[in-house]
Amino acid sequence: MLWLTIAAGLALFYLSDLWLDDSKRWYKFKSFLFILCIGGPIGIFVVLMHKSFIEKQLANYGVPVKGIVTKLYMQRNKNSQTPYAIFNYTLNNKVWTQEVINTNSAIQVGDTLKLRCAKTDPEIFKIE
Repeated sequence: MLWLTIAAGLALFYLSDLWLDDSKRWYKFKSFLFILCIGGPIGIFVVLMHKSFIEKQLANYGVPVKGIVTKLYMQRNKNSQTPYAIFNYTLNNKVWTQEVINTNSAIQVGDTLKLRCAKTDPEIFKIE
């Protein structure tokens, strides 16, 4: 984590003069490439590590749970609509509420979902 902090600090130091000063386009393009080369791999690394963590949690601590869909809603943006489903499930004597994107509107209110939830962190789940 230390190397990440050092890299971010150096990037900000390097870019401060380029973006705040009235620089030429070439220098701004060069700085964009610098950020892309540093930030791109770091972003990919973080996403892959998060995915790996979720998979390991479900593999090591996953328990089967049933969830019940309680509500459907549509989120509207300027150019698109995204359907969502909200469902509840009980784990560790506590009721949890989650929402997922309802792809192709396949989920309806009252449907039972088969879930695999991490017993140590019930907010980590996967619909099976």
